Amino acid sequence: FRTALAPDAERVVTFGGTSCVNLDYKPYRTLNRAAEANLDFFILGGDTTYCDGAESLSEYREMWRKSFDTDGYRALLGSTGVYATWDDHEIDDDWDPERTNPEKVATAKRTYLDHIAYRTESADPIAEWKLWRSYRWGKTLEVFMLDCRGERLPSTRLDANAQYISKAQMDWLKLGLRRSPCTFKLIVNSVPITNMPTNYPIEKDRWEGYENQRLEILQHIDGPPILPGVLWLSGDFHFGCVARLERPPNRFSNQWEVFMGQGANMWNPAGEPLRDTAAAQLPFVTGTNN
Repeated sequence: FRTALAPDAERVVTFGGTSCVNLDYKPYRTLNRAAEANLDFFILGGDTTYCDGAESLSEYREMWRKSFDTDGYRALLGSTGVYATWDDHEIDDDWDPERTNPEKVATAKRTYLDHIAYRTESADPIAEWKLWRSYRWGKTLEVFMLDCRGERLPSTRLDANAQYISKAQMDWLKLGLRRSPCTFKLIVNSVPITNMPTNYPIEKDRWEGYENQRLEILQHIDGPPILPGVLWLSGDFHFGCVARLERPPNRFSNQWEVFMGQGANMWNPAGEPLRDTAAAQLPFVTGTNN
């Protein structure tokens, strides 16, 4: 492992990230390439493994074993430290916190914590653990890892106060961004916050479906005063891209997001036409595992 920078230190920090690493696409050559890159750290942006259909602790553990028992994950996890969030497949495809059996969620969470290293703040980390937290690398950057799955309330989606993340998480993020002394502030959310072009399907599964909170955080960043050096990072979409959050010249087109991954999965065909129809907003799109 490599220790983070001292609080007042400044130097170039080099990191990687991906998402959506599916068992059907072993042996995960993208992770082998990342392991060769001498990275300071690596971001797992969600869907680190696919546990769809698992119910018992043994079934969840077997899914994780199959994923981590690969040359790619061995190489990556042996080469650098990781910061991780989850998306849906760590529990089940498109799981809903309001409808999923709490015992299933607790079992999946326990297995997640068996495999991803976290510093806990409680004697009962399964019950009290929260995923969102931040990590400093000197004055160069601060990484804000969000939980955009475990706190959303889909039943409120059409309400004026729809909840995508909890008020506690939102307040923590806004305060942390405002107080951060770092040149760069990276926000990792498992599903993109970019306002996708109108020809891109469904918005209910991402920030766009909870517009009140999306506006709250983007307006906070946009100021006044504007918060400099903010970059959004996300996964889930099964293609990589560099995106303005809005189509120019709309207000938030000055904020940027990088879609990480898919790391080992199928290329999302919905991304293909964006190369031609949305180049002003998405100047780079790739379907290659990345």
